[in-house]
Amino acid sequence: MLCAPVVVPPVTPWTRKVRVRGQLSGAIVIVFANGIEVGRGQVAGPDGFVDLDPGFSLSPGDRVTARQELDGDHSVSTPPTSAAIVLTTPSAAALAKLFSRSPLYQCGKGLWLEGIVPGAEVTVAVAAYPPVTVHADWTAVHVDVPMLGPGLPVVAHQWNPSLAGPPVTLPAPLPQTPGQTVPPPAVDEPLYVCDRSLGLK
Repeated sequence: MLCAPVVVPPVTPWTRKVRVRGQLSGAIVIVFANGIEVGRGQVAGPDGFVDLDPGFSLSPGDRVTARQELDGDHSVSTPPTSAAIVLTTPSAAALAKLFSRSPLYQCGKGLWLEGIVPGAEVTVAVAAYPPVTVHADWTAVHVDVPMLGPGLPVVAHQWNPSLAGPPVTLPAPLPQTPGQTVPPPAVDEPLYVCDRSLGLK
């Protein structure tokens, strides 16, 4: 018998893709809310996402569990004691907590923002350039932006059609000097023997 996958918190009412961990590569993972199936999909590795069914939304307090199926075998569902509990609807104060983990540099064209509510839309505006909006499936998101430069303010906010967070002005981009080294990316953990790709951050 296969082991039950783990539903990785946080899970919010805005979540559209549930993160699951511990399944075998290629397994079909079925997601449940309070014991009722609300999504299923094939997951390529031991850490991935399953889309919720169209039109379904999670509610605060829902208990989210999962099980996997592969080659005619299947697991039990996540034990009730390990279920992920859906958090309350985000507040405006919670939406104000987004930030950039690493410093911004002039001539940069990308931001890695954290403090995101899973399922939120994230909009970034650089000076007078048209704003860029991306959907965030998890608590961090990468946004491609126009080239950053001196004196160009960078403002970000996260939102949902039902609630918008306040604009957050990020620290001014730092100048790049000759010989300066930019920190290398780090490998996203955990790593598993059967992984076919690496996540970098």
